[in-house]
Amino acid sequence: MNIKEVTLAQLECGYIENQQSYQCIHCDYKTIKGEIYSYEHHFYDAKKRMEIHLQYDHHGCLFPLLEAPKKVNTLTDNQKQIMTYLYQHKSDKEIAKLMGISEATVRYQRFSLKEKANQAKVFLAMYHLLESENRIDTFLDIHEEATMMDERYIATKEDEEKVHQDFFISLTPLKLKNLPRKEKYKIIVFKTIYDQFISGKEYSETEVNEILKEIFDDYVTIRRYMIEYGFLKRRDDGSVYMKS
Repeated sequence: MNIKEVTLAQLECGYIENQQSYQCIHCDYKTIKGEIYSYEHHFYDAKKRMEIHLQYDHHGCLFPLLEAPKKVNTLTDNQKQIMTYLYQHKSDKEIAKLMGISEATVRYQRFSLKEKANQAKVFLAMYHLLESENRIDTFLDIHEEATMMDERYIATKEDEEKVHQDFFISLTPLKLKNLPRKEKYKIIVFKTIYDQFISGKEYSETEVNEILKEIFDDYVTIRRYMIEYGFLKRRDDGSVYMKS
């Protein structure tokens, strides 16, 4: 899930609706409008089948958000646990017993969550005002499985343009001239190569090598970096590679 590509309403309902379909934001599951779907001996339209998918495959819309990476979900483990129990309609007394804390602590945590939500609304409004004036959002997206989060990932669209101009022979087809020494520029190179892979598709090592060979002669180094930086993931036995 790329947080920048979904709205608040889509995060809350768990799917993206377009003219033809409903797409789950947590996985590749999709339903097509106009089709009827069978589930547990009953038949459902596309929207209802998507809602059932979210309920039974993701246990609702809250839990996938609670499991989101720390860069987008900064709640503590205790806060996540309390939110889980609240979502399950448990009382303060039940939560206190389950967590081994006092009811007063549970009430304080609920109050803190409400205050956090109010602060988030005000911040979101301020950020949208800045964004509407093109004052802030010039940064490149960070891929979901980034293994290291530091200043190397703070790259702008201007940085990307410079890397494309200085280190690539061409972008269509993609041909890399040489790897930059600067770490931030390397990550932009790997991000550009990352976009050549298809989300959800499984690749053999041979297929990965064939793609990378077309981009740069030293494809082994590129492959190693792509895994090291979290752009590609592979099974322990090395048999399957996937875009992170």
